[in-house]
Amino acid sequence: MGKSKRSKDELKRVSQEHLSYEFQMFHDCARLIENEVVQQIDSLRNAVVESFAIHMRVLVKFFFDKKPQDTDVVAADFFNDSITWNTIRDQVADEVEIVKLCHRVNKEVAHLTYDRLNVKPEEKGWLKTGGRAYDIIARAYQKFIATVPEDVIGENLIQEKKRIQQINRGSGLEFN
Repeated sequence: MGKSKRSKDELKRVSQEHLSYEFQMFHDCARLIENEVVQQIDSLRNAVVESFAIHMRVLVKFFFDKKPQDTDVVAADFFNDSITWNTIRDQVADEVEIVKLCHRVNKEVAHLTYDRLNVKPEEKGWLKTGGRAYDIIARAYQKFIATVPEDVIGENLIQEKKRIQQINRGSGLEFN
């Protein structure tokens, strides 16, 4: 059985209240990881990295989940047909790379696993992987904002869409 079609009101509310929050937290945590004060306090650095990973996991599922549960909010919900978003999504990142990101968050943060013992010290920093993860999610977010119909998103995302369009016009770049 497929996912239920959601009303425009539900989509607007969830985008206004929750989607924008998830991306803002993901973005802010990515920036905080680099903060000098955060780097000096192990527990604070770990909390920021874990928050980054949790919000990354939420957004990976939102943008890339191919088999969501009925109550899961996914990007495809915001389009008339899932094929539209799936076509856009496939331009953002390689599926293998997305699976690796999910696996890393699941095994190293969300679950206590023996797999953590196999992570090399140089791989524990998350800065390199975090940077790439940030790039993938930011690109998916930009593609989503650029292509999502305005009648299904909250006012804050409509403003974000206009801001991105202005940047694109000024730079000559297009995110469609």
